[in-house]
Amino acid sequence: MADPAHINSIADHLFREHSGKMTAVLCRIFGLQHLDSIQDVVHDTFLEALTRWRYRGIPKNPEAWLLKVAKNKAVNAFKRDGKTTLYEPSAFGSNHQQLIEAKLDHSFEQQAEDSQMRLLLLCCHPGISAKNQVMLTLHILGGFGITEIARAILMQQEAVKKALQRSKSSLKAMDNMLQTSILAGYEKRIEVVHTVLYLMFNEGYKTTQGKELINRDLCLEAVRLSKLLLRKGVSRQHETMALLALMLFNLARFASRITGEGSIIELSRQNRKLWDQALIEKAYRFLDDSTRPNQLSRYHLEAIIASLHCAAPSFEETDWSTIAYLYRQLEKITFSPLTTLNRLVAESYSKGVSDSYHQLEALMQQPLPAQQQHIFYAAKGDFLRRLNQTSEAVKAYHLAISCSPSPSERNFLEDQIAKCKKSIH
Repeated sequence: MADPAHINSIADHLFREHSGKMTAVLCRIFGLQHLDSIQDVVHDTFLEALTRWRYRGIPKNPEAWLLKVAKNKAVNAFKRDGKTTLYEPSAFGSNHQQLIEAKLDHSFEQQAEDSQMRLLLLCCHPGISAKNQVMLTLHILGGFGITEIARAILMQQEAVKKALQRSKSSLKAMDNMLQTSILAGYEKRIEVVHTVLYLMFNEGYKTTQGKELINRDLCLEAVRLSKLLLRKGVSRQHETMALLALMLFNLARFASRITGEGSIIELSRQNRKLWDQALIEKAYRFLDDSTRPNQLSRYHLEAIIASLHCAAPSFEETDWSTIAYLYRQLEKITFSPLTTLNRLVAESYSKGVSDSYHQLEALMQQPLPAQQQHIFYAAKGDFLRRLNQTSEAVKAYHLAISCSPSPSERNFLEDQIAKCKKSIH
């Protein structure tokens, strides 16, 4: 019998990497009107994998096994429910039989990518509101659950659930559009696609589920889909390249961000020798290639900020004044309290912490997203600690904990409280 923990880890990895692909391919074969059943089939397939592989071992080609089982489950489910009609071959063109009898070779990968791209762009249909487009794509192609989506886009879980139900109904009504050429007509929706991939990466970078701080598979899936946009030649590629650069700069620092026990390591304490220089070089190439006159997106600004962190020999030698300036420019493009907070943190190192603290106090008088409140209290605690107001810092850290952060964040805050109390005594 195989180690259950190992099997769970493999299945989780494959789910993040392949569930969206499987859903897209099955929707292309059986039709979007069966979307709910297809999503159930994909989940059931992974549950069966957990059971079978635990006793029989992992197959040589787990992706092929998953797709074959999922297709068989879909056919059986539709027969059982009286939904036996597949699309006519003419609706698929020459690819129909290939998709049904797919083997995981190069030609299948091409068609699977095409199915994903079609479904990704269809989720961004102008008939669906922008926020619902984001939720729909994260749910169908990213494998996000209700809780993950609620945290990622700062909404209540019940509201997300209802919005997804409405959006999926709209998507099913567009069933025939999945079979037509839609790339050209959807290029103007690429901004929403970028937002989805940005949120997907951020959710993986600071996961809201479980004890892990980083869900590397989810981040890599966001990178993979971003590269897919480039290969398919979708418009505004300079923004896609900037987004990819941002992802890779952050991906390069993964190994230094958490301890062996899964706790957060502050940027000031990270071992920069662990940063992946090969990924950093790739990120710089994407950033260089993304340059366009008078076309500076939020992704360009964030990628440049990330590049300055990666270029700094040490925390103390970071170009904080330039980072603060870039955050000011970012505030003009896409204002959010979190962007302002990041600017205040940078200014606290370039101009001194006192003024940043008073500006933070003023910022916290405004309504803040409930899911982010712990971040602001944690920053307040850090500012107070640096101002030697240790007792007040402890209170701020406790308020941060009361906002129900993730387990990893809670452990980090408790460590900060312990350090403060130790310095008091």
